Amino acid sequence: MKCECILKKNTKIFSIIIILIFISGFSINYFGVLIYPDQTTNDSPERVILISLDSCSPEYTNDPSYMPLLYNMIHDKGVSYKVCWASIAAETMLGHTTMLTGTHPNSSGVIGNGYYDNETGQTIGVVQDPSFRRVETIIESIEDNDTIKTAFISGKWRLPAFLAQESDIVLGSTRVWDKFPIPQRYMDQLGFPLQHGDGDIYDSWTIRAIIESIKIDDPDFIFVNLAWLDVTGHDTGSFNLNIHRFVSQLDYNLNMLFTELKIMGEFENTLFIITGDHGMDTIYDTIDLNEYLTSNGIDVHHIHPEGQSAFIYLSNTSQTNETVELLNQHEYIGIALPRNEMHKIHLDTFINRTGHVYASCKAHYAVEIEMAGIGFPLSTIGTHGGISCRDVPLLLMGPGIKKGQFIEYQIPELVDIVPTIGNLTGWNTPTTCDGRVLYEILQ
Repeated sequence: MKCECILKKNTKIFSIIIILIFISGFSINYFGVLIYPDQTTNDSPERVILISLDSCSPEYTNDPSYMPLLYNMIHDKGVSYKVCWASIAAETMLGHTTMLTGTHPNSSGVIGNGYYDNETGQTIGVVQDPSFRRVETIIESIEDNDTIKTAFISGKWRLPAFLAQESDIVLGSTRVWDKFPIPQRYMDQLGFPLQHGDGDIYDSWTIRAIIESIKIDDPDFIFVNLAWLDVTGHDTGSFNLNIHRFVSQLDYNLNMLFTELKIMGEFENTLFIITGDHGMDTIYDTIDLNEYLTSNGIDVHHIHPEGQSAFIYLSNTSQTNETVELLNQHEYIGIALPRNEMHKIHLDTFINRTGHVYASCKAHYAVEIEMAGIGFPLSTIGTHGGISCRDVPLLLMGPGIKKGQFIEYQIPELVDIVPTIGNLTGWNTPTTCDGRVLYEILQ
């Protein structure tokens, strides 16, 4: 009887020990992810292709009537968010800087396509000097590892000079051939780039360039800008029959890329990230901020427009609050902020780049551009640059990514792309990143 009691007691103790071991093991495995969030997934991709659909609104990728092939592919094999936030002002140079550095404007120093330097009185329409940005790109971080090869393939002519300096392969418009001539081995396969009069390249050529880059140089990281949705949007506006036709063609081009990579045996090992630098808006009317403010007694020094938004420099800074009040009273203005509140939208960088007041128009309105002599022609039907064009798509597919998920209630930002790539690959990423790893989509 005594032995039986001892046996029961020992059995109970043994059971408790087993349970404690199980719980402790579970805690380490489960909570370790929370304690050590920098862990890299075991299912790492062999290649990353980051595709920017220039001026793409999330509705185009979330609605199967626009891009059914891409929609079905992601619905089956990847993750899509209802919306992702780009930076404000929602412009090409800023959006791609944010995307490739993982930083907000107040970290990178890039506040739009260009800027007005209040110290020199010089207006830069499109920034091209890479020393202007204060942070490095993921390409520059990756290049610290000589075993990782990178490619920068841009339909937009203006991107390579500013963001592609350290890339091993740069394929772009003839407008940048003085710095980045296309190697003959690519010309033999691709031929001369098919370009718009402005210098931007048709998407069909850019898609073929991705495929050839993998065949010829086998890069580990490929950044791609598909420019033609932006070109079409400026000519026709957004959400119309012309755009619908073009987006269908874009869907076909992307499907051609996926199909070719499957044939090559390069699809399953590749992480695809598809996003945009900003959206596009159809413009009904414009506001001449210079006339509006001066007619109301504001001593304006300079106004630097960025499509739907503007940076305002005042001769008399004591009129800052009055300027903000006047702007917020105008029916076309969605938001106006003084310098000391620009941190709310991450624009609190050098004052000689952002001015004293920032203003963004409501949807369907833009800043009159004649006063600066830069930007798009007045005949332009579509433009961007304001808060209404902040929404972009974000779709991910490949090793380490969950499958068949649509995330509606979490809003990622473009700054989150670089840290997420770093987590999935183990590559070096810029130490200045402002974004987070998108753990909710990782397997």
